[in-house]
Amino acid sequence: HSANLLGYKPQVAIAVEGVDDTEAFRQMIEKLFVTPTMLKKNHYEVSLTNSNPILHTGRLYSMWHDWNGEVYDHNIRFYKEWSDDASQMLIDMDAEFKTLLKKLPVSEGAIPPLLEYYESHDASSLTRKISSIPAFQSIESPMKRCEGGWVPDFESRYFTEDFPFGLKYIWTLAKELGVATPTIDKVYEWGMSKISQ
Repeated sequence: HSANLLGYKPQVAIAVEGVDDTEAFRQMIEKLFVTPTMLKKNHYEVSLTNSNPILHTGRLYSMWHDWNGEVYDHNIRFYKEWSDDASQMLIDMDAEFKTLLKKLPVSEGAIPPLLEYYESHDASSLTRKISSIPAFQSIESPMKRCEGGWVPDFESRYFTEDFPFGLKYIWTLAKELGVATPTIDKVYEWGMSKISQ
């Protein structure tokens, strides 16, 4: 197996439980990873994210929620061919995610809104930003070859990991706390239906 490292985070965040000297632990992690390390106040602030669990699943939904067996002539570039529909889906899911965060012991700003993170203000500017990130240009969509072209690959890790592990964590917390998440619900239920076929 192999993996491609597309870039480095300027810093990492950790939450620590059961350690008396949390600052010493933070310093040790910082030294081991040779990366500035921030100490967050609880596990929600490091385990909840509006990145892959929302970004991947929202994009997949926008691409294929009404797919009827169409064969594509190429493997769609996941980020380079990003659409305004995908951006709006992301914005809507992130708004619900932010509502969930308000019900949890998460510090204001600990998980920045997606528009802020991507330095955007609406769907169009978000599309321009995401589709122009140099490190993401060559990343293809979870598709597989078939006779005549390409079709979605519902057995890809984008489906088998990001729906039942990534988005499910957010979806489950929302249900437990009584937070309405109609967009997340729609995306989650669609994705889970695809991997259970």
